[in-house]
Amino acid sequence: MGWVQYCLSRLMLVNNFGIGGVVADEVALRAASNSAKEVAAGSQIEWGKILNESYELAVQCVQTNYYVAKRMVERFIPVLESSDSPTIVNVSSSIGKLKVRDPTEMHA
Repeated sequence: MGWVQYCLSRLMLVNNFGIGGVVADEVALRAASNSAKEVAAGSQIEWGKILNESYELAVQCVQTNYYVAKRMVERFIPVLESSDSPTIVNVSSSIGKLKVRDPTEMHA
């Protein structure tokens, strides 16, 4: 932290990390990708057959994407407060979007 204070007068914390919380079946993903190229536009990829979710992956996803970012901000606030224009930037993607899923879509 002292190095950050010493080197930078305008401090910015950029949180640019994250995990998706799912594991893709590579064979099924390749097959879906190949068939999507062959099938007419408008066809749907069945992601439920390609992406595998588990409770453990969900916990890891929340730990990484929420709690690690939260702890980084908490840790750097005292340093940022010493700056003339402190900035915190949280970078995200559509993967980080929270939504309520239809229970009939859930799978083990």
